[in-house]
Amino acid sequence: MGRITIDEIYVCLKELEQDSNRLVRNAYELEQMEQEILGYTKRISALLLKKIQVSVNFRDQVD
Repeated sequence: MGRITIDEIYVCLKELEQDSNRLVRNAYELEQMEQEILGYTKRISALLLKKIQVSVNFRDQVD
């Protein structure tokens, strides 16, 4: 997975917000929507883990 920026996360969240009225008409569309949400979740999780790593590394250097 490549680097993830905060701007990319905002784009993901904005896409989800714009899709709030999206209708699911069949099982395939439901599966597709679940995969999209999972993708967004993975990207956000990766960003948070990266931020935690940076904080821990910085703290270790300061101590």
